[in-house]
Amino acid sequence: MADATLFLTPPDAGARLAPAQEVTTRYPAYRPSGVVWLGDVPAHWEVKRLKHLCTRSALYGANESAESYQSEGVRFLRTSDIDDEGNLAPAETSAVYLDPTRVTDYMLSDGDLLLSRSGTLGRSFIYNAETHGPCAYAGYLVRFVLRKTLNPRFAFYFTKTKPFEQWIGLAAIAATIGNINGQKFANIELPLPPLPEQEAIAAWLDERTRRVDELVAANRRLIDLLAEQRTALITHAVTKGLNPAAPMKPSGIDWLGDVPAEVRRLKFLSSFVTSGSRGWAEYYSNDGEVFLRIGNVSRVGVDLDLGDIQRVTPPDGAEGERTIVQGGDVLISVTAYIGAVGVVPEGFERAYVNQHLALVRPRRNRIEPRYLAYALFSGLGQIQFRQLMYGGTKEGLGLEDVKNLLVIVPSLDEQRAIVAHLDAACARFDSLTAAAESAIVRLTEYRQAFISAAVTGKISVCGAASTVQPEAASASDPVIAGRINGEAGGTGRTANKYFQRSVLAAEIIARIGNDRTFGRVKLQKALILAEGHLQLAEIESQPMRAAAGPFDNAMMRSIQSQLQKSQWYEYRKDGDPLKFLPLAKAGGHKQYFDRYWGAKEAAFAALMDLLVKLDTQRSEIVATLYSAWNDFLIDQKPVTDDALVAEVLTNWDPAKTAIPEDKWRKAIGWMRGKGLVPTGYGAHTRIAQHDRSKE
Repeated sequence: MADATLFLTPPDAGARLAPAQEVTTRYPAYRPSGVVWLGDVPAHWEVKRLKHLCTRSALYGANESAESYQSEGVRFLRTSDIDDEGNLAPAETSAVYLDPTRVTDYMLSDGDLLLSRSGTLGRSFIYNAETHGPCAYAGYLVRFVLRKTLNPRFAFYFTKTKPFEQWIGLAAIAATIGNINGQKFANIELPLPPLPEQEAIAAWLDERTRRVDELVAANRRLIDLLAEQRTALITHAVTKGLNPAAPMKPSGIDWLGDVPAEVRRLKFLSSFVTSGSRGWAEYYSNDGEVFLRIGNVSRVGVDLDLGDIQRVTPPDGAEGERTIVQGGDVLISVTAYIGAVGVVPEGFERAYVNQHLALVRPRRNRIEPRYLAYALFSGLGQIQFRQLMYGGTKEGLGLEDVKNLLVIVPSLDEQRAIVAHLDAACARFDSLTAAAESAIVRLTEYRQAFISAAVTGKISVCGAASTVQPEAASASDPVIAGRINGEAGGTGRTANKYFQRSVLAAEIIARIGNDRTFGRVKLQKALILAEGHLQLAEIESQPMRAAAGPFDNAMMRSIQSQLQKSQWYEYRKDGDPLKFLPLAKAGGHKQYFDRYWGAKEAAFAALMDLLVKLDTQRSEIVATLYSAWNDFLIDQKPVTDDALVAEVLTNWDPAKTAIPEDKWRKAIGWMRGKGLVPTGYGAHTRIAQHDRSKE
């Protein structure tokens, strides 16, 4: 979906995450590894068992009970302290410690490999004394003290490959008890390139996985931001209404303030409030009626999550009849994740609720079910749920608590309008969230794929292919190391930000610069939006709050100079029809753009498709709002339409007041609809001392 791609940099092709000089190839010759699940390996590689690459192997950790834990001493590593990517949990969140005298035989040394033999089987960790401090390890971890012939990072990456994952699956099935003993790990066979090649592969994977992990993290931040924006939008709609000019009146409640309509307690808006019965597990069946549980009320919206349905054969009698739901009933989680809500769809099949859900049946002549659900989901509802937890210590709500929840109740017509507005907006949020989640899945799969290919020799990386001639198996390690380092570009220069800025500017000009309205102002706005929205760390702009919007004059002077120096474009203030005139080497920037940002092509193209349709003023409006919005996120201020408009009209530049307020408000809605929403990335804008933004 075009809007979603603004946030995403999906791995359309693996090589697009790499600079052009890192294009991977296959090795010139292969041989059978002798291991079915490993396949062929490069001809000059060896295949060895893990135990033969260790000075000591398959060492079990200490069996210490929780009673032995103390607040200081030697950190005691357990499987739960290590995540799927081999990271150790921060000490302040999960660390336990032991008296050093208890674990002298279990102290780790630099480069030791730990593998989990229970729980999450095969989870791996490389110990670094400087980073992790003194550590011992627990009994469900197995230690391998590696020889100098096996690079620890290469060994770690082997545990992230598809072949290792498949081996774990087979070993677990054979074990039958859900554990893999240390000797099985010790006998696993690894592909083993020469040590310099291991180091080169590990370094390449460190950089490549870092890039992918940044993309995954960006999409996770996006999902969190979308959830925040969803809640903010819903909260604004149910507490302030859709009409910004609507008169407000005191709510009579200190923490609520002024509201556009009356405030009522839920018990006056419902005809029936109950909760489900306990002990229905004995009635579970593979067919029968639906039994709605706490997992069926969503934490991210007001529609039921029906992905995991339990069915029951309910008992006869009044107790069963009491908990039957009807279309339009609002369900509320009253334990665990308190305050999650869901609306039962009209025409839903016969269903019951369990004891962890409150069932509220709205009076349809007073309140719309979906409006009630949105009101409870909003910040207003969630504040009350937090306040109502029993004494703040017991996580649970009683039915009287539910009945006394406060709801702002506008007219039924306005409720329906609010519901229609929020349903449409939430559908867009759902689409963008699903796209981000899909991107994370694809990136995670891609990550494992290139790790597997590099570690098992299916591809040669960092120029390694050209280092291995047919006779390379007999070449000395220093010779191979020299070839790898030389061809990996180790002595090459890294592009500076000034050149990279000009490359980005040239690509923007090439795509959207072919009209009379395109000049320095619109180019600057496109640069600011591209940097923030695609999270281009190389640009490092320092935008000022100028009359024409966010503007970095020093950056623009540098870009104009570099464009002309590179013979790509020349800027002419009075140029007609074009202000950026192509020069002799126009288009020469493209190879650099693909190298730096090829992985973000889809997102960049989607952004350009939006900006090409905007005239100079609309570009100014959008970029200004984007920057003000981004500043709010950096400062951790609540984001509302009113606050954004007030910010640009009163705290930016007096010139902003020349643009009618309704244009600013319409632009905010347009930005949300197009997914052009900031994440708090980049520099905070500053007050302009000398404004040179106008052409």
